[in-house]
Amino acid sequence: MNTSRFSRLMLLPLLSIPTVLQANPDQLNPYDVGSFTLNASIGYLSGKSKEFVYDAPTGRKVSELDWKISGEPIIRGEANVHLFRWLDFNAQGWITIQQGRAVMDDYDWFNPNQIFWTHWSHHEDTNLRQANEFDLNLRSWFIQKPSYQVAGMAGYQRTLFSFLAKGGCFTYDNGSDIGCFVPGESVIGYKQVYKSPYIGLAGAYLVRSFEFNGLFKFSNRVNAKDVDQHYLRTLTFHDQSNHSKYYNAVLNAGYFIKPQIKLFVEGSLTYFPNTIAETEKIDNSTGALEYFPRGSAGLGNRNYIIALGIQYRGKVTETS
Repeated sequence: MNTSRFSRLMLLPLLSIPTVLQANPDQLNPYDVGSFTLNASIGYLSGKSKEFVYDAPTGRKVSELDWKISGEPIIRGEANVHLFRWLDFNAQGWITIQQGRAVMDDYDWFNPNQIFWTHWSHHEDTNLRQANEFDLNLRSWFIQKPSYQVAGMAGYQRTLFSFLAKGGCFTYDNGSDIGCFVPGESVIGYKQVYKSPYIGLAGAYLVRSFEFNGLFKFSNRVNAKDVDQHYLRTLTFHDQSNHSKYYNAVLNAGYFIKPQIKLFVEGSLTYFPNTIAETEKIDNSTGALEYFPRGSAGLGNRNYIIALGIQYRGKVTETS
């Protein structure tokens, strides 16, 4: 890890504060109209994306692909502005800073009378091409006490994961066909996108120079899409569902080293349960399209983030 690079990335949001946003140590009440906070952090992302193929009439699982993220560095930023005494606008997001490593396993159950898989391939040479998330929300503080606050929130979030599996080895037909793909050869590319309008609760608790924050978000109106590119078979699959759910929990603990500066550690868990989807299949060699109804595919994701960061707190002031 390039520590100096991380440090520059972490401080960038603070260095880009406009001159009209000036810290006012005498008025650092976060509920003053015009007050703001800026967060910058570095962290690690881990988790797993899953895709499924089903026999729609029976619901039997035919295929499962597991894309595992073992731990990749990310940078994260957040800005919060107190618009009114009771209302905040919040924008936040994170992104991987480089192409990362992953592992993919592909399982097939081609014999309907067999519980154990018939085909399996394993791909150590898998890239996490990119992963990112952005989130816009409003927070209404309906409880505001000197030591604790609670808010209801509503927002929109978009989350993306993209992978490429290369090379690898396989055992097909219950072990009767064993071999390996050409090293470095692109085998399967996969991308998931989740668009999530959500509601949630946020809370904060302050004791002396320590501040603890919690957040919970939920949605049952997630638009979940994926693209599965099988390079060796020249096939592309598009899956989509508008019925996915989303859960997110965040815990944050920080210490104010100055009235306007806080150091913090944060943990986040995000869960998109497996959702049943419809599928469009494209034969890239002929251009032929084939449609499969809802129940023919599925997709899901679970990811974790641990981060260390710094917060800058100030107040918008007018300049003459």
